[in-house]
Amino acid sequence: LNTNQWAALLSFSYNTGTGNADNLIPNINSGDYMALGEQWHKYYYAGGVPNQELIDRREREWLLFVS
Repeated sequence: LNTNQWAALLSFSYNTGTGNADNLIPNINSGDYMALGEQWHKYYYAGGVPNQELIDRREREWLLFVS
């Protein structure tokens, strides 16, 4: 991982938990960033309801990851 990817993954892990970050590893290792992006953006619910702040956070993390 480059520096930006590591920082984005660290933020994702800190905010969603390491167990959820572990779910991303197969797509990271395979280089399937399309599937990774789809999976990354699934983590935006709070209490079972989409939360705009979490949607925005995941998008910022993702943009950092792909930069």
